[in-house]
Amino acid sequence: MERRSLIGLCIFAIVVGSLWSYGTSQRLGQAPISPALVVAQPMPPPISSVPSTSQAVPSSVPPTLTVVRPPPAPAKSSPGSLAYLDFTAGFRHLNFNDPPTKDMRLIEGDGDTKYYKRPGDDLVIGQVNVREITYGFYKKRLDSVLLETKGLINSRAMLEGLREAYGSGYRPNQFRDRYVWNGSRMLLYYNEKTISNDAIVIFQDIPLRTEKAVDEKAKAQKWVSGS
Repeated sequence: MERRSLIGLCIFAIVVGSLWSYGTSQRLGQAPISPALVVAQPMPPPISSVPSTSQAVPSSVPPTLTVVRPPPAPAKSSPGSLAYLDFTAGFRHLNFNDPPTKDMRLIEGDGDTKYYKRPGDDLVIGQVNVREITYGFYKKRLDSVLLETKGLINSRAMLEGLREAYGSGYRPNQFRDRYVWNGSRMLLYYNEKTISNDAIVIFQDIPLRTEKAVDEKAKAQKWVSGS
């Protein structure tokens, strides 16, 4: 069995822990306010030829090559709302589903999943000093962005910026500084460590996350059957 990467395990642990506590679709109210931190750029207008995620995959495509298409970009939304997270669907000048850029450097690879960094990245976002920015790709398409902050001041400034940009988020456990923003196209997680107050922020594309899960299930079934 292939060894899972350290970064991949980190994402998996945070996502599973957050969704396990998330329960049903309960969310906190989100009042529009002006963002002090906006970390994403709007997606281009939707192309009418792009099918939705509900469209069936052609029968000629093997299960391991399942492609889950992203839904059309939502109508323009105002900052301070969950809908704004779906509308932006990107980070800085990158859109989810984009391929790696020429200035990216591969730091870790595991089959179809690879992680990159950009040596020239500006590690200041708004008023926040970010320790690291990592870009995750699945089959050469951007599916996640990880931001790491160090210490209470930077982590809480990041959290405040996220809440101003995308709404209050949902806090599964009142005793843990974990927040989830669950949109129709995008997932966003904030996870702060109890002792160090270091935090990890993960932006994740839902269609690519679903596609990856389908592919992994098909591979597991193939391995079990011995085919």
